Amino acid sequence: MDAVLLRVDDVAARLNESPWSVRQRIRRGEIDAIRTGRGRRGAYRVEESALAAFLDARRTSARSAS
Repeated sequence: MDAVLLRVDDVAARLNESPWSVRQRIRRGEIDAIRTGRGRRGAYRVEESALAAFLDARRTSARSAS
């Protein structure tokens, strides 16, 4: 089965964050992403499963913090 790839804007909408914040999370390694294209014009794509893993990790961290 092919992985569903989301654009940064799609991820931002799901997280209720700005695209800039999502790109920062990707650069820091918080969200796994694939870089498409070359050079500065390349774009990030996030697999739906990677977004789910990020959300699960946040949910787990929130539970353990309380």
